[in-house]
Amino acid sequence: MQTAAFPMTFADRMTRRNFRRTLPKDTQARFDEAVQTVMLSDRDHATDAVTHSHHHMLACAVCAYRIWIAEGELPDAAKRKTRAPICSLWKRSTRISMWVLSLFSRDIFAAVRSYTYERLPGTYGPSFEIENQEIDRGFVSEVKTCGYHTFLARHDVLILLDLFCEWDMNWINALPSAIRFDRPQTIAQGSSSCRFEFRRG
Repeated sequence: MQTAAFPMTFADRMTRRNFRRTLPKDTQARFDEAVQTVMLSDRDHATDAVTHSHHHMLACAVCAYRIWIAEGELPDAAKRKTRAPICSLWKRSTRISMWVLSLFSRDIFAAVRSYTYERLPGTYGPSFEIENQEIDRGFVSEVKTCGYHTFLARHDVLILLDLFCEWDMNWINALPSAIRFDRPQTIAQGSSSCRFEFRRG
C-alpha cells in the first residue's frame, strides 16, 4: 500500500501493524483509509523518503487517536490507548542496537557522539533542525525544530506530542552507564527546543 510519492518500507509496514493490532477489528479498515487520507493530504510536506516514513508513523498515531475518539473515548483515555503502540515501537531493536554498539566500540561515548554528529541528521531528515555543541566532558544535541511538533500542529493533534518524547525513553534507557544523560527541556513541555545532554560517566 503506497501512501504518497514514496513506497512503504518494511519499517513502515511494521509501524502500521503495531498501531493496527491495538484497535478494534471492525475499525482497522477505517484506520487504513484514514492513514492513507492523512498521508495524501500531507504529501507536499514529505519531500524525501526519510520524512515520509516519519510522517507515516505520525499519521498512524493521529488516526489511531481519532479512531478511539470516534469509538466514544474521552481525549485523555484515547491518548492512553494510543500511547502503547507509540512507546513499544522498535523498543527491542533499539536495545539490541545499543548493546551491539557497546559490544563492538572501544569507546562507546565517542561512538554515540560520532553517530549524533554524523548520522543522526540523516536519520531524522530535513523536517528537523538539530544543532550540536561541545560542553564540559560531553556534548549537547539540541532540536531547534521538531518535525513531529510541526506535523502534529498541522493536524491539530498536539496532545500526542509528549508521547513521542516518552518514546525516546527506549533509547535513553538503553544508554550504557559510561554515558550520563540529561534532557532538561523539551518542546512538548513548552520550551523553545529539546535539549539532549551527553557526558562521560
